Amino acid sequence: QRQMCIRDSLDTDIVIVSKNADKKLTPASTTKIMTALVALENIKDFNAKVVVNSTATDEFWSGNPNYEGPSTADIRSGQENVTYWDCLYALMVCSACEAGNILAVNIAGSIPDFVAMMNAKAAEIGCTGTHFTNPHGLQDENHYTTPYDIYLMLKEALNYPEFTQITQSGSY
Repeated sequence: QRQMCIRDSLDTDIVIVSKNADKKLTPASTTKIMTALVALENIKDFNAKVVVNSTATDEFWSGNPNYEGPSTADIRSGQENVTYWDCLYALMVCSACEAGNILAVNIAGSIPDFVAMMNAKAAEIGCTGTHFTNPHGLQDENHYTTPYDIYLMLKEALNYPEFTQITQSGSY
């Protein structure tokens, strides 16, 4: 079993320290790395307005105790002034769960279709211990990843200058 890897740089891929790299864990908000990655690959105009509808927000009012009290940016259904940039910053800086759903609905047409894109991308980049069920990371028994797979996702996401720009921001 591969152990968790700490590498000297993304360029050399030399492992310095490693422990439990293939242990399946609940990814929580690290899920948003893959959400951002899939979004960045598919957004054509970052300044375009997104549709914010109840499909993206109702999930958090469904009575599921695992989904109560999520991190949000207080983006509300019906809001008409939200752009893809806004959603990406809300997702990565505020850890806003509704932003993940809004991106999913606007990019793929539905949350399940976006999640399928996330799982396909995970497989494409070599993630073998990962399965997503949502774009925000709230608890689900079938939503898991490994430390090594998170490394693969982050390594891929860092190929996008927008990802670096957003994640280096302290606020938005």
